[in-house]
Amino acid sequence: MVYSSSMQKMLLFLILPAITVAQTPAKVSQPRLVTINCACDDPISIRFGTAVRDQIALSPRYKEIQSGENEKEGHWDINIVALDPEEGTRDAGIRTVLSVVVTRGNYLWTHVAKVCGRDRVDSCASAMIATMDKDIEETQKIFSGILKPAQSSAPR
Repeated sequence: MVYSSSMQKMLLFLILPAITVAQTPAKVSQPRLVTINCACDDPISIRFGTAVRDQIALSPRYKEIQSGENEKEGHWDINIVALDPEEGTRDAGIRTVLSVVVTRGNYLWTHVAKVCGRDRVDSCASAMIATMDKDIEETQKIFSGILKPAQSSAPR
């Protein structure tokens, strides 16, 4: 297929910005600091808490800190409470019921409640982190729009 010189210029004009954007490195920001508090007593919830910690450790977006560390910088708290609904019965150890609350300071950011079976611990942890991440991003976008300083249109 042969293109005229004006068509070639137009294609170059359309394609060049896409190539430039594709080669621009992604903006690297500081990871969000998180503490993970797990009231996890049954085997499945213990595995869930470990899976959350492992996935946070692998994430470039988050960094686990110990409670009390870097208090000045602010951090997110991931609070996990779990119980085995069949504890004390022959069906114990099949699943756990989880309540995961993410807070920052005195503010509730997001809450996830779920039942996680013993065969799905890693996928439960991944889904919870994905939900948490999406909720934090969306809420921060909302707050950044509200909390931006007003732009004055009057000349100085």
